[in-house]
Amino acid sequence: MTGPSIFRSTGQCLHVAFLMEILPATTRGFMQAMLEAHMKALGVREEDVQERTIDFSGMSALEIRGQCAMVRGMVEHHLVLPEACAVKAHYGHTVTKAAGVRGLAAYVAPLLSTTHRDAVLALAWGVYGTEKQREGLSSREIADYYGLAKSTAQRDQQTIKRMGRDMLSRGIGQLNARFQASGLVENENEQSLQTP
Repeated sequence: MTGPSIFRSTGQCLHVAFLMEILPATTRGFMQAMLEAHMKALGVREEDVQERTIDFSGMSALEIRGQCAMVRGMVEHHLVLPEACAVKAHYGHTVTKAAGVRGLAAYVAPLLSTTHRDAVLALAWGVYGTEKQREGLSSREIADYYGLAKSTAQRDQQTIKRMGRDMLSRGIGQLNARFQASGLVENENEQSLQTP
């Protein structure tokens, strides 16, 4: 790939690639809808944007979708399973997010005091769900529902969060090297991550 990078960071690249997975494939207004959804998810108002941070110049809508599919494929095929699950749980939507949350919960489960599979999954959704999905999934509410000690539920949820953050960081590190080498993202050392 020659010319400027498409994305500023690996996190931005993953965010857009997984967002593109759920956007309908249309030609009219496609890019505008994608960019508006991206800015809304980041809490950026259109009037606050002074400089473009994504450069799709010269690419058709089909080429953009193809590039995003390749990014998702790299997550699926070039990361070890726990890292891929963490990336999907953090950046994915709908079915992809659910697969990531389930996979991460299964990976972390042996490290937890909570042994009830559904309780572990609820604790994981309490970390990775959208704001709406997290309603009723605080560690206290989960402890009450499953008859767990509140301290145990809280500690286990923190373990899920910590392990997920570690797996996400490792996955992004692996992908960052590949994305930089291909010119997909700017050559930078991405150290800061937003926690879910």
